[in-house]
Amino acid sequence: MSFKENPFLFIGISLIGFIILFTLITPLFYKVSPFEIDLENRLLPPSKKYPLGKDELGRDELARILYGARISLLVGFTVVFISAVVGLIMGLISGFAGGLIDEVIMRLVDILLAFPGILLAIALIAFFGPSLVNLIFALVLTGWVGYSRLARAQVLKLKEMDFITAAKAIGAGYLRILFRHLMPNVLPFILVQASLGIAGAILAESGLSFLGLGVQPPTPSWGAMINQGRNHLFDAPWLTIFPGIALLITILGFNLLGEGLRKIYTPKEWE
Repeated sequence: MSFKENPFLFIGISLIGFIILFTLITPLFYKVSPFEIDLENRLLPPSKKYPLGKDELGRDELARILYGARISLLVGFTVVFISAVVGLIMGLISGFAGGLIDEVIMRLVDILLAFPGILLAIALIAFFGPSLVNLIFALVLTGWVGYSRLARAQVLKLKEMDFITAAKAIGAGYLRILFRHLMPNVLPFILVQASLGIAGAILAESGLSFLGLGVQPPTPSWGAMINQGRNHLFDAPWLTIFPGIALLITILGFNLLGEGLRKIYTPKEWE
């Protein structure tokens, strides 16, 4: 597939690749601690020595953005991986088993969907306390339901097709039908949803960190950095602009990647 046929895919991969390479390669030659405080040079504007300036405690902004990228990507990939695996398995079981099992799983999904995801995550983090582990747990608890409903919808359609009937006729077991015949046909839809879900998870992490419910200081997080920088919008706007740009590029990259994958894997169902 060429760039002209699917520009979203190539632009998305390029943006994500840029963020990942920038995060991995830059610290190799820009060896500055994101935690080092230098009050004499607080709110220093961008310069040749400090490309993105310094914050209100004199900490290097570039080093903190690089470190914050690791947090955002870690949360995004971890949340989506766990959510997708749990949601896929629950959706496969619910759609194929039907009956009481389907009712129980779907009612659980309905209960979780009845609460706004971000509000439920805020409540859970407020109850258990703000930390990286609790943040991931809260986002996973609210994130798997979308994958479950998507997987179930595809299974309900697929299990009526001839190849499933043939598998049952030759005596294929329950697990073999689920994981050998149904899962490969459901995975493309999950993959598209997951690529979009990473952007959502990163945005949710940034929003919760902005509210002080995510990663705790002094660990840098893009959301927390934007929150800290809003007090200096007029005298030090770079404290908000640069982490905001990093967040924008990352989320845009994953959204474009998801749109590109949608055109490859699900051209008819998703058009």
